Amino acid sequence: MYDFISPPFGRIAALEKLFERLGYERSGATFHTRGRRAIILGNVLPAGASEADWGRTYNLLGPMTENGSAILLLGPVDFQVLASIPSSTVSLSELNQWRFTFPLWMEGNGFRAVYGAWLDSEIRVLNSTLAGRRIQPDRITVLTRDGQRTREALHR
Repeated sequence: MYDFISPPFGRIAALEKLFERLGYERSGATFHTRGRRAIILGNVLPAGASEADWGRTYNLLGPMTENGSAILLLGPVDFQVLASIPSSTVSLSELNQWRFTFPLWMEGNGFRAVYGAWLDSEIRVLNSTLAGRRIQPDRITVLTRDGQRTREALHR
């Protein structure tokens, strides 16, 4: 079973209360559950969030993504964070590596989850560019160039 959760925009305390109400069990600083998975529909934090805010979010949601209790979909704010990382960065921090694991969308038996709404045509364009529905650090410039079909598809 999936729990679809609207973008939290940094409301971590409210997100923790929601997990508790949904029956997720607290385990240290994070949560886990059996037979259910939270799908967070992008924009984990608001625009301009600090690295400390990202760190607190990572402490809560990082273990959940690693143990399969949550999937975080990439929203426009999350994408802007990734696009702002200098392409000359040789070694990405653990936090930035985690950000690159967020898929843009997810499809399951009878559903598609995505931040916003995408048509099949946009999904096809992005599938031709992306590996596993995720943005790769070496492909970020392709997705940010004006006039590129992938950029247009991403920003619909």
